[in-house]
Amino acid sequence: MQKTKITRFIEKYFLGGLVENALWDVKGNVLSTRVDGDGTSFKAMVAIKDLEIEDCQLPVYDTDKLTKLFSVLESDVTLKVQKIDDTPIAVNAKDKDTTITFNLADKDIIPVSGPLKIEPDWTGVFKMDSSASSKFINGCGALSDSVHFTFITTDSVQLVLNYEKNRNVDKISIPLNTISNDGIEELSFASQHLRNMLVANKDAESINIKVSNDGLMEVKCMGSDFLSTYYLLPLDK
Repeated sequence: MQKTKITRFIEKYFLGGLVENALWDVKGNVLSTRVDGDGTSFKAMVAIKDLEIEDCQLPVYDTDKLTKLFSVLESDVTLKVQKIDDTPIAVNAKDKDTTITFNLADKDIIPVSGPLKIEPDWTGVFKMDSSASSKFINGCGALSDSVHFTFITTDSVQLVLNYEKNRNVDKISIPLNTISNDGIEELSFASQHLRNMLVANKDAESINIKVSNDGLMEVKCMGSDFLSTYYLLPLDK
């Protein structure tokens, strides 16, 4: 299989180091995980299909180390799960001449994110194209001291990096393609979290955003072989 299948999956939940622990669930050649990040400020659910791995659960404690081990290998790899009494204890990955062995954790010490208890009424539904995604990523770099973005409605709905209602500040406003808007409030979220999600899903064919005035944001990134769904809580401002 292509090593990039695994590394892309990792990128989409690891989010540049925001999530270290994950329980990988393999079923029917689909690899998925559900994690909480940065305490409980966001949830991530990632699934990627067409992986040649037997059905099992793989408790990964140190995702950063696993990423570094995979970087040693060439592009084509084979994966085998090492077990004792049907319990996975390690993953062996091999290219044409080199093998890495990654020891798995005890399943009981890996936190697993639960589903949303109640899905809210979505106040606004938007699409983000690749241009808006790139501008947001670059904007976070340009305003590196800023930690938030805010949904602002003028003639259209915009993501405004570094928005301050009662102060004159440097800011960047990026319009979204509005599907529906029932009066979205000025909700602010962590810009670094969204940035990392967009970076990890640069291969997405579509990015859909939903926002609820009850205090929740959903980011759904879809590609030909994957689906990444994230839920973010707003910041107190």
